[in-house]
Amino acid sequence: MYFNDMYSITNARLDTPPYQISQPVRALYYDQEQTLWLGTKGGGILQIHDYYPDNKLQTNSFALITASNSSLTDNSVYCFAPSRKGLLWIGTEGGLNYYSYSSKQLKELSIMADGKEVKYIHSVNELNDSTLWISTVGEGIVKVILNLAGHIPSVKSTKRIVMDNGRMASNYFFTSYQENDSILWFGNRGYGAYRMNTTNETIETYCFDNIVNSRMANDIFAIYRNDKGYWLGTSSGLLYFDCDYVHQSKADLFFNNTVHGILEDYRKNLWVSTNQGLIRFNPDTGTGHVYNGTSGLETTEFSDGAFYKDNRTGTLFFGGINGFVAIKPSNISVEAYMPPIYLKGLSIFGKEQNINQFLEVTQKGHLLRLSYNQNFLQLDFMTIDYINGNSYSYYYKIEGVNDQWIENGRSSNIVLSNLAAGDYTLLVKYKNHSSGSESSAFSVNIHIAPPWYTSSWAYVVYMFLLMGLFVMIIYKIVYSYRRKQDRMMEKMNQQKKEEIYESKLRFSPI
Repeated sequence: MYFNDMYSITNARLDTPPYQISQPVRALYYDQEQTLWLGTKGGGILQIHDYYPDNKLQTNSFALITASNSSLTDNSVYCFAPSRKGLLWIGTEGGLNYYSYSSKQLKELSIMADGKEVKYIHSVNELNDSTLWISTVGEGIVKVILNLAGHIPSVKSTKRIVMDNGRMASNYFFTSYQENDSILWFGNRGYGAYRMNTTNETIETYCFDNIVNSRMANDIFAIYRNDKGYWLGTSSGLLYFDCDYVHQSKADLFFNNTVHGILEDYRKNLWVSTNQGLIRFNPDTGTGHVYNGTSGLETTEFSDGAFYKDNRTGTLFFGGINGFVAIKPSNISVEAYMPPIYLKGLSIFGKEQNINQFLEVTQKGHLLRLSYNQNFLQLDFMTIDYINGNSYSYYYKIEGVNDQWIENGRSSNIVLSNLAAGDYTLLVKYKNHSSGSESSAFSVNIHIAPPWYTSSWAYVVYMFLLMGLFVMIIYKIVYSYRRKQDRMMEKMNQQKKEEIYESKLRFSPI
């Protein structure tokens, strides 16, 4: 048993003593008499009496109903559907049975539609006291009007509805879902979902292969609606739509997983059974948590149609290839555990360093001091959660550089490269996919020192050198100007002397 403060998960193997049932579970129902009904593919019906999800199975309180010891039409049982008339409808490969709670007997109800016996029944919806809608594999949808006078039902009339002129491949209906008193959905393998207004029997078809670029998205095995819209289990994964637009679920955990069943718990989580385990999906956050063999589940591959919710207790049941799983919610409301984030390591250019040689704790928080040639670094962060630690995704951003959070996946190691000299604030947070909660941001201040030739002292020296150069240039200009003036004065004085000498020669007597 797996449990926490929100729910408990019980796994029951049926391929071990005393049951020795090797066939997959294909249908489940838990009635008011605390009897758990398990329909198998080829092994008949296993009834477990006085069943309580919290207790271990009582090996002395079960019965196996087969075609050889009862009126069961076939040992491949695909669905159970409770009736308002104290009956339990049972759909099998060979036809329809019902169990009467008043007489404690299981009987067959033979149904003919268009001259052909109704077989391969995978889903039954009792829409009112006298109308059954039956989904079959290969033979379309059958409407049955019942005569329920007394305690023994009989068939009053039938109508078979087929697609594509009755072509078998177009009429594989594996599931149905009652939305309200007049709307029924039918899931088809290969051709999408069909929405029927039972008042006028008009049908709308919804296909998804062009939307998700996968033909297998039209294989519909489960349909469910909540306050956010419609959720479909397909061979491609979990699909969401609201009749106005269609898109694939944002939870990439579901992609490529075949979804066999969808149930909602009282916390509004969707539990999804797949071929690779159970997924608890939070529609508000678009995140999911996977439960598989690593989580302790012994049943990890689940079956089509094998899912049921007991509304009295809120217990969810899922059937698989070797048993079933029961999920019982807890009424205890607890706050999700959100461990703090720690900075535990530093590597520079791929070489691990002693972080304490670079890290300071200041009033503003953690400060990492690095030189200009240490700007290719990896910071290693850590959160301590031994239960859900593998369900964390990490995000980071640098204030002033990245406005959007960058997803780092499951890794808590963040690589920063080619940081220019300056001051930075790195913010790191994580999202817990188990609870959908998000941690507060952890901040680290990073100072990258500039190289010596770009330091403040270097710029002071550069300033003095420039000033000296400027003074020298001015001095040279002034000196050159004065030298030029001196030469001009000397030339003028020489010319004046020559003029005086010439004038003396002109006026002197001979």
